[in-house]
Order: sequence, then structure tokens, then C-alpha cells
Amino acid sequence: MLNRSSAVLLGGLALLSTAKPALSDQLEELRAELSSLETRIMTLQMASPTPAPPRRASRISIISGSAALADWPTDNPSDAVPPSAGLTVAIAPSADLPVPVHQLTIAGYVKGAVIYDFNQNLGDQFNYNEIVDIEDQHHVQLQATRSRFDIKSRSQTSIGEIRTVVQTDFFTSDADLRLRYAWGEWELAPGWTLGAGQFDRNYRSNFNGTPKVDPKPSAGLVETQRNAQVRASWRSGASEFAISIEDPTGDTGDLAAASGSAGGGSYQTGAQTTAAGASDTIPDLAARWTYADGEGSEFLLSAMLRNFRTDGDASGRARNDCALGWGLKASGTLKLSRLLSLYGSAQYGSGLGNYLVGTSFGAYVDPASGKIETVDQLGLFAGISVALSDSLSTNLGWGYATQKRNDVVDSGITDATVEVMALHANAMWRPASLLRFGWEVIWGERERTISVAPDVLGTETNNNVRAHFGAWFYF
Repeated sequence: MLNRSSAVLLGGLALLSTAKPALSDQLEELRAELSSLETRIMTLQMASPTPAPPRRASRISIISGSAALADWPTDNPSDAVPPSAGLTVAIAPSADLPVPVHQLTIAGYVKGAVIYDFNQNLGDQFNYNEIVDIEDQHHVQLQATRSRFDIKSRSQTSIGEIRTVVQTDFFTSDADLRLRYAWGEWELAPGWTLGAGQFDRNYRSNFNGTPKVDPKPSAGLVETQRNAQVRASWRSGASEFAISIEDPTGDTGDLAAASGSAGGGSYQTGAQTTAAGASDTIPDLAARWTYADGEGSEFLLSAMLRNFRTDGDASGRARNDCALGWGLKASGTLKLSRLLSLYGSAQYGSGLGNYLVGTSFGAYVDPASGKIETVDQLGLFAGISVALSDSLSTNLGWGYATQKRNDVVDSGITDATVEVMALHANAMWRPASLLRFGWEVIWGERERTISVAPDVLGTETNNNVRAHFGAWFYF
């Protein structure tokens, strides 16, 4: 269009120049300016980039429920939020490609509890190591600190799937927010996963005994401590093998000493304290094999190694020494039918300590020699779960933890647990998918060390009974 207009204009100028020769010089200048302008316009047109086609917008969907990540269980089944609870935010590249590349679920529950202790107040959970010689001091408490929420995500990337979970509750003495999980996983190759953060100990399974109302696992099971760790796992079919290095806990109380002991000298007794010079220098090592048939039966074998260490100091309260702790565990859930499931667990080791429910410590500094001695420890559990209907079930569990008596007495530590036995029975009723009620009775018996004479320890046995009602409201 521009070329045609320019040609017409130039042609007109040519006619004018023949009609009026006197104006030829001015017309020649005007013709040169028009030619220059035409050249500049063509240059600008060629330099302008071709407009990019409009980018297709991502598609964001908000879906009721958290079923999108239900195939990645991170909780004990009895604590898990039902897939119908929560919401899912799914992000897809476009409406033309509706398969989501990012999924985020938000869910949780409010748990209200009424707890009644018949002999003594054991706190928010049935702490076996707190049972002492107190009788008929009845105590009631109502609390909601076990309420929790979690955020889980799954992202498909060019280097593999990435998953994360952050879970919190308020289970502290002041009902402050407490971090339970802060965990990420990268599926770097089919079947291979690398994880890091804070999560359940690798030594522990997520089917840790029968469903309970009280949050404390039964005696003889693995403690629910969550450790910072780095873990590599491999899954093939129904089997998974995982190995991890984890934050050690010897210098936070699991390497103990009698408070009256000088660490090397005459035998003295006293209350439990962290050993002088306790120093964690090597992470715990754990390995686990799990088999799950997909029908409710699961089996586990696991092992752990840990290092206890003290560093000497000028005061003489500590000497340079170290000792190796270890543990082996086998457990399983056998689902015999839709109505009946059996649970069993056994673990044994030297220096298990806070890996085992029903112990006070894993190793101690001998008050006479100052050397570190690990404690031989055993944990057993058996349970049964019966589904009376689709919404009602009942559970019964027995647990037992014991330690080599001479080791505990030789530690010089008073009020140290020697043996624990526990029974619990409960009924769980779920009238709707987002509501659950539980009624439970727990009996626990503890043998502990006591001072019977100066620097002489003996033992005595005490017990307690608790009734616990819980109501879970899922969101």
C-alpha cells in the first residue's frame, strides 16, 4: 500500500515538474525527501520482531479431599487422615493438558480428649517411666493439644517426582506449635528415592501396633521419636529397602549417669542425668526391609547401630571412652480376613534406649570406673484388632519391655526403669468419614530402682490405670 501511494505521489510530482519548470529544483528536493522517508519506513518494518503467539494459561483446580496423595502414606494408619478430608490444589500446564504436574493437599484434624488417671497424673500421654509409688490420687484432664494439620505436595519434574510433607501439632507443655514432620523425597530413578529432613526413625515401621486412643505406643514397641535424617530407599514390587543416617541422641539424655557420681571413683547413687562429657560424634545408622502385600498385611525387619561417647575434661568427671549400641527388630501385621488382624513385634539389642518404649536410657557411665556400659534390652508386643462392623472396631494389645537388671542397678541411677508391662483395650467408632470416637482403658506396671540404703539400690513395682476418651474431627 505504501509503495503504491509513493508511486502515485512521485508521478504527480513529475507532471507538475513538466508543467512548471520554475519549480523543478524544489520538486527535486521534495522527491529526495520522500524517497528517504520511504526507505526509513521499510527499514523499521523489517526490524520489528514477529509477535509471539499468546501463551496458554495454566489450569488450577481445587478438589475436595486429599486422595491425590493417599498413595504416599506418611502416618501410622490409626492416625492417618481419611482421603475424604482436606482439599487438593492441582496445577496443570493448560486446559489441553489436564494431567497435573503439581498437587498440594491440606488436611488435618481436631482431637479433643478426656483423660482420667486412677492412681496418679501421668500427663498428656501414658508415660510408663513416670509411674511411681502413688495410689488413689485420681486426676482428670481435658486437652486438645493432639490436634494437627499437614501439608503434602507432589511435583512432576524433568528429573523425577518430588514429594514433601510438613506436619505440626500442639503437643507441648504450653500448647505451642510443634514440628512433627518436615520431610522431602526425590524419586531420582524408578524405584529409587532420596529423602532428607525430619521424619519417623527408619528403624520404626508405620504400622506400630494396634490402633490406640492414647498417643503413647504400648510398652515394647518403638518409640515415636522423629529424627532429622538422610535416607535412601529402593522399592521393588511389594518390598522396600531403606538405609539412613540419623541425628544421634546420646548427649541429650540417652547416655546417662547418676547425679551423685564423679564419673570415676567411689560408687555413688543419684537421679538420672546426662553423662558428663557426653558427645555425639557419629550419626546413628539404620536399615529396614518392609514387605506390604497391599491387602493389609505388612512385615518388617530392621537394624540400627549407634555410638555412645564421652570426652574427658580437666574436672575428672568424664573420661575418653566410647561404646557401640545396636538393635534388631522384627514386626508384622497379618490380616486374616476383613474382620480380623493380628499384630506382633519383637526387638532386642544393647543400648536401644529411646528406641524402645519402656526404658530410661540406653547406656550409662559406670559410677565406679567411669567407663560407658550399654544396657541389654528386650521389647515384645502382641495385639488383635476385630472389625465388628464397617464403622466399629475393637482392639486389644499387650506390651512388655525389660532390661538386664544388674546393668540398671549398677548404673547407680535411682528411679530408673527395669521392667514395664502394659495392657490396653479400646473401641473405635467412625459414624462418618470425617468423625471418629474412641474409648480406651490402659493398665501399666513398672519396676524401678529405689534407694534402700546409702549407695545401695533395690527395686519396687508400681502401677496405674487410665481411662481415655478421644474425639477426632477431620478437616
